[in-house]
This record gives sequence, structure tokens and C-alpha cells, in this order.
Amino acid sequence: MIKRHYTLLIFSIVSTQLIAQDLSMSNNSTLFLCEDKISVSGYYYPDSASFERYNAPHYLHTIEHATSITKFSVAQIVLDDIGQAWGWGYANSLGLGTDSFIEKPTILPMLNGTKAIAISDKENTVFAIKGDNNELWAWGNNDNALVANSEEDFVTTPIYLEIDNMAEVAAGPDNAVALKSDGSVWVWGLNDLKQMGIDSVFFSRTPLKLGGLPGMAQISSEYNSSIVIDSTGQAWGWGLNYNGNLGKDGFAQISTPEKIAVMTGVKQVATMRAATIWTDSTGQAWSIGENYAGQLGVGDKVKRDTALPQKIELPAPVKKLFTKDLSTMALLENGELWAWGDNISLKLGTGPSENLREYLPVKVYDPCAVLNSVESFTKETKSVYPNPSANGLFKLKTESPLLSWEIYSHDGQKILAGTGTSIDITQQPKGLYLLHWETKTERSTTKLMLH
Repeated sequence: MIKRHYTLLIFSIVSTQLIAQDLSMSNNSTLFLCEDKISVSGYYYPDSASFERYNAPHYLHTIEHATSITKFSVAQIVLDDIGQAWGWGYANSLGLGTDSFIEKPTILPMLNGTKAIAISDKENTVFAIKGDNNELWAWGNNDNALVANSEEDFVTTPIYLEIDNMAEVAAGPDNAVALKSDGSVWVWGLNDLKQMGIDSVFFSRTPLKLGGLPGMAQISSEYNSSIVIDSTGQAWGWGLNYNGNLGKDGFAQISTPEKIAVMTGVKQVATMRAATIWTDSTGQAWSIGENYAGQLGVGDKVKRDTALPQKIELPAPVKKLFTKDLSTMALLENGELWAWGDNISLKLGTGPSENLREYLPVKVYDPCAVLNSVESFTKETKSVYPNPSANGLFKLKTESPLLSWEIYSHDGQKILAGTGTSIDITQQPKGLYLLHWETKTERSTTKLMLH
């Protein structure tokens, strides 16, 4: 019998000092990285017999010097700045060659020296760029030859694909696209929907160089569509044009790379299921394609398809986009995270909500602040006294005269703010509160109890 634990994290704290370094979206969850600390929103599998579900970032582990993260539905890989790869979850997703379950972050020796991880659209094939020559390695499902050069149906441990000088790799459900450091694009896999971008082949187990393109700077591929960006910011696309996601009306198969006229001056592109999101040189976000689950981010609550760019309203320029399936997250230049699209699994991290879809961007609970508060909750703190308090008066133990603090209700709403070491919540009802305080050299988040 599988145990199911549903845990809803319902508080958030604003932090102006820490900014999320990286995040990774899977089909049912999102992993966040903030100053070596890892948190998750959505579905999470702590062991092989149960799962948990969080509606806002929930602290998991601390991995020192972590630099990047990759989330699968049932596993995760974290890279650090000394060349180590850490993984936990189902071992077959980690390239360990077994069906076991790893409950805590464990070094993956075969992946040491890895610089980037990418996973296929279906999350069952994994790619790693590693070594001094930026070699491409892969493992996992090989139904359509995504693990190029291997004829095994499932490759249990990483193998070298005999292609190097890699800059990026991306994969749809049945095809893979790689960008080399010289700007050339290579493709392999299935081509039944023209997703390889080569009209003359139906299938290739060997990576083939894609012709007709100038030097490319970025690639993105998902749901049988691929888009590449050249050095001038011009977008090129091929594969399945699904209701406008490649800049054409209706439904079409584009057999070789074509310029997408409506996408120029592109800074970053992120493909997703039946839609495309990108930013221009100013950091403004735009979208085209289908809006079945709100993935266009423009507020429509009915299915609507468009090949004309739709402006996505956000409070600050976008620093980086993250997409998966029908969901998008945007890390803004001001450090905030905003999200829209499908939220059935709660992976958007927006807190308690009855909305299974977000048709307009909504703010994600700050993973850095939540991580601080969760970590503080595991320790006894001597910084506040008395705690609990019967009359609502508290004192902070610090020598610094430059101290500011904020009080939040248990559901994350800021109710008070002030400076100095005296805190007065005598006008508030009894219960649990969160205190966040900062000086020039100290910062802490802890619980306050008013009896």
C-alpha cells in the first residue's frame, strides 16, 4: 500500500538580500536553489513508498557550493562548483544502473566533472555535458535513439555519444538537439513530425549537422518543436507548429529551419507544450501559441491560439525563463519569481490557492526566505525572549543599533514592521507568528508564540 502525505506550506517571508540562483521544473514539481539550500514545490518523493505535496517552496537539503539543479518527477541532480554531481531519488534516473531508491543526496562518481544536465520532454532520457572537452553523455530510455549510437532499449549508465565541444543540449519526446561551441546545431532521433529539421530522413541514430543556419547562440526544444536563436537575436524554428507556437497560424509541419518573423531581437527563448515564451533586449516577456492552460500568461480563461506576439505583464524585466509542459516561471531582475500556466500539482509555488491554472502571472513564494525560516525552525534560537510570550512583548538579543524587523502571520501576510530591539504585538490575537530581522552583519528568521 502506497502512503500519501499531503503537506501544504502556507507561509512566506520577504527577503531583499537573497536571490534564487537556479530552479528546475519537472512535469509535477519545481526544485529551487538558494545559497546551497534546496527546496521543492509540488510533488516530492522522500522514499519509494510515499509522496508529499507542497504548495510553496519547502526546504529539503543543504549541499555546499551548489551551482545548478535539475528536477525529474522522481529524482534530482545537483552540481557543485568543485565538479561533483549529487543525486537522490530513483537510481535508474540517476544513471546508477539499479532500480533502488536513494533517499539523501549522494555523490554520483560517473557524473563528476559535469557542467550541465538536460532531460527529455518525457523525463526518461538524461544528457550530461562533462569533461574538459565538453563531451556529451546520455542514459535512459532509447526508444527513438535519443541515446545516440546505442541500440539498447534502455541505457542504464551514462555512455559517451562521441560528440564534444557541446554548449547546450535539449530534447523533445522523440528527438534531440545539440548546440556546439562553434555555433553549429546537431540533431538526431525520430523525424516523423519533422522535429529533426532535415526533410530527407525519417530517423537517425547518429547526430547529424543541421544545415542552412548561421552561427547559433541558444537552443530550445519541447513537444516536437525546436527553436534556435542566432547571434543577431533572430529566431529559427522547425518541427510541429501547434496552433502558432512557431509563428504560423493553425497546424503545420515545418521540415527545415525557417525564420520566425514575429520573433526578432530575442534575448532568451523557452519552448513548452504548444507555446513559446521569449524575452527581448529590454527583458520584456512575450508569448505565442496555444492558451489551453493559461500558458500564454495574458489572462484568457478560454482556449485561444495565436501566432501574434502577446505581451506578458510583469513588474520588472525578466532575467531568466524556465518552462516545462504547460507552466512557466520567470526570475526577474529584482529577484522576484513569477509564474503562470498549469498548477494542478502545485509546482508553481504560489501558496494556498484553489486555482488549478494561473492565467496571469502570480508571485511565487520567496524560496530563499522560506528556506531561512524552515532552517531556523529546526534549531533552538536564543535571539528572542521571552518566547513564548504571554503579553505580546519581545526583546531581541543583539548589540547592533542598526536593526530592522518584520512580523508575518502564519499564512505569510506582513502585519508589522519596525526598528530597534523591542517588538510589540500586543494588539495581535494569540497564535504563531514569524519574525524576520536583519542588521548589517546578521539576519535571522524565527517563530514567535503569543499565548
